[in-house]
Amino acid sequence: EFSTKSVGESLFTADRLSPKPWQGHDGKYLRLLSHIVWRLQHQCDWPGELADCYDAELYLLSPAEDYAVALGDEPERLAGLSLAEVAETPWPNAYKEFAEADLEHAKETFYGCQSRKEVAV
Repeated sequence: EFSTKSVGESLFTADRLSPKPWQGHDGKYLRLLSHIVWRLQHQCDWPGELADCYDAELYLLSPAEDYAVALGDEPERLAGLSLAEVAETPWPNAYKEFAEADLEHAKETFYGCQSRKEVAV
């Protein structure tokens, strides 16, 4: 049985071990998570949402739903592929542009906070 609690606990643990909040939870991760959630919803009648599996605030990134919107219908179009095959296909242009811009914003926010901490010390 799929549990959002176990997914959340794994994400929380990974977040605490990472030196940068977004590390390992960026566009590549959210793309595959979007595919997994789409499959759970449409193939297993799972009533959850992408946001149930991912708390963007922990990672300084935009809400997961924004990533899903940028991904468009890709999860449905690639539903017959394995996740490994999905990972090897090029990102849709809109998704790539959104994910790269969002990661840059996260970096600016993170490093800006770090600079302010150094100045305050």
